[in-house]
Amino acid sequence: MSARGGEIVGIAGITGNGQSDFLRSLAGLGNARGAVTLDGKTVPLGNPGAARSAGIIYLSPDRQHEGLFPSLSVRENGTISALSRFANFGVVDRSLERRQMEAQRVDLNIRAASIEQNVATLSGGNQQKTILSRALLAQASLVLAEEPTAGVDVGARAEIYRILRDVASRGTLVVIVSSDIVELEGLCDRVLVFSRGHVVGELSGQDVNEANIGRTMITATTHRKTDQQGRDRSGTTRSWLRMVAAGDYVPSFVLAGLIVLLGLVASGHNIRFVSGFNIEKILFLSAALAFVSFGQMCAVFTGRIDLSVGPLIGLSLVIASFFLNEGAGMGTIIVGVLAVFGVAALVGLTNGTLVRFGNFTSVAATLGVYIIIQGISVLLRPYPDGAISATVMDTIKATIGSIPVVFIVALVLAIILEVGLRYSRWGMSLRAVGSNEKAAAHIGVRTGWTVVGAFIACSLLTALGGMMVVAQLGIGDPNQGIEYTLGSIAAVVLGGASLFGGRGSFMGVLLGAVLIQEVNSSMVFLGLSQAWQYWFIGLLTLIAVAVYSQARSASH
Repeated sequence: MSARGGEIVGIAGITGNGQSDFLRSLAGLGNARGAVTLDGKTVPLGNPGAARSAGIIYLSPDRQHEGLFPSLSVRENGTISALSRFANFGVVDRSLERRQMEAQRVDLNIRAASIEQNVATLSGGNQQKTILSRALLAQASLVLAEEPTAGVDVGARAEIYRILRDVASRGTLVVIVSSDIVELEGLCDRVLVFSRGHVVGELSGQDVNEANIGRTMITATTHRKTDQQGRDRSGTTRSWLRMVAAGDYVPSFVLAGLIVLLGLVASGHNIRFVSGFNIEKILFLSAALAFVSFGQMCAVFTGRIDLSVGPLIGLSLVIASFFLNEGAGMGTIIVGVLAVFGVAALVGLTNGTLVRFGNFTSVAATLGVYIIIQGISVLLRPYPDGAISATVMDTIKATIGSIPVVFIVALVLAIILEVGLRYSRWGMSLRAVGSNEKAAAHIGVRTGWTVVGAFIACSLLTALGGMMVVAQLGIGDPNQGIEYTLGSIAAVVLGGASLFGGRGSFMGVLLGAVLIQEVNSSMVFLGLSQAWQYWFIGLLTLIAVAVYSQARSASH
């Protein structure tokens, strides 16, 4: 399409025919191909910053999530795109900014006690007018308005129409997407009708009326069906590959390949890498990290994160050191194990309650608990003490050949959790909360207790990992376990989980834990310093995040 300054061009069509995608692409908010020229200059696609620099302002229909800054004032929301107009040497002239915004408040009839009033306290219509003031103050060359009167009352609609007309009268091009045909008729100089991503009709002048727009929408057909079918066929393979790449299990295959490759490289350099002793050590440490990472995965599935797992490992060590000593009876050992898991459940309940019912962010809540747990551990054991019974250690370290029993347990647990994740109400609730908590609540999921339960599960699984560390170290050391916080997060990310929630695989987490411990071991056999462990795992984590996020965004 082409249009000139001063016009209001409407885009009509049955919802889902590409109108919104087209408008967002013009604003640089989506992947797109083609060319956009504004005032004789090419505007790069897929770059909202470049679009803004070119003078393009986009007004989203979802003002609460994409338009407003609810914690800022009316002034700040209105002037945020035009601060350079009020700045000298990078410092904003606040008095000039206030005068300009006050003038907008009067001209646009924004009903607010003051421009310093919080924008979230305004009505929907006044919030929308505040967003429109942003376009005026930024002196936009192109205003893209999607459903500009969504959620506002009749009086506010009339004022918004007047504002858009005023914007156009200043020589600015206005492009509107609206599902309201009457709105398009009363506001637009021209109307383009979309069908299946194509412009199939154009109305201008007296032809822009409700009857003509409606008839063109209903009778619209695409005259490029043959080309479209060809594109569909050629894109089928690419779409299938993108879908597979975005799946939850592809990372597991990638990790398995990396584990084999690294094993070949390390054993080629030093054959002792594949000795029974070294394999047993790697798998035992992998089991410990896997249990903690399984717990972290439960929290991540809800879109949260638990930073307290590391100190909880140390606290488990300390508690065990008071009960699991040489010569302790079976009753004392059972009490000690119950104490470890009981304290872990309390920690998880505290974390979950603070996050879900105390409205803490997961980082803030678990960081605070992290510090408190570490303090308790140091109070109980100011220095390493309390040797663990050799019998207990040998039991936990039991093997079948070179395979630790606990690794087999970790593998079985990963399978059980994976099946539960896909086929149980618990798993579906966990994934639903992470995908869209509000939608989950609307279908009856008890979102609060799902989140709390996820944190309790995280702490209990961490305590299980702590018991592995008990057998590894054999003494109550309050300073051990801290590294498991970052290690568990790395295993989760390597396993393909989305830190935004709702996506991931417990099998991927297990393989991520194995890869991390294999890296730690292989650096020694390759003759590299400990620093390489951190660099290699950090680089793998960054690559994993980049690859998985790109694959998933491309699949949508």
